[in-house]
Amino acid sequence: MRFKKCECGQVIVFSDTDKIPVKCNCGRKLGSQIYSDRDIQTSNNREVCIQTKLYFEELGNGWRLDIPDNVSDFIVGRGGASFKEKPWSNTISRKHIQISNKNTYLVLIDYSLNGTRINGKIIKKNQAVKVIPEDVITLDAIKNEISFKLMERR
Repeated sequence: MRFKKCECGQVIVFSDTDKIPVKCNCGRKLGSQIYSDRDIQTSNNREVCIQTKLYFEELGNGWRLDIPDNVSDFIVGRGGASFKEKPWSNTISRKHIQISNKNTYLVLIDYSLNGTRINGKIIKKNQAVKVIPEDVITLDAIKNEISFKLMERR
């Protein structure tokens, strides 16, 4: 069995012989990430969740955004991944940042119009910056729209 997860929280299940779904029942377009059985865990309340090694935790409310383990480039923004509890405002670009997995560390690249901060320092657009767990990333460096910490599950 294979799985895709929508921003609405629904998990779409399909087999290896099925056509890969591109839309959720809610109408949203599904991302390219496909999960396998080992990625899925069932909690006591029967809710299905995806467990990944790294995730972003929003500082104000504790919302979580998983970073897929087996994807080399992960886009965060209005056109990419987002916190399902809070839609992005217009100050967040469609492709705001890209996280690239370099095996032993992560690299963040800012593609936005309004900028990004890492630990309070504005980073240059289109420049790769190494990020590690516990770094605080703020989207929209002008208005400090949303801040989250890169976390690692232990």
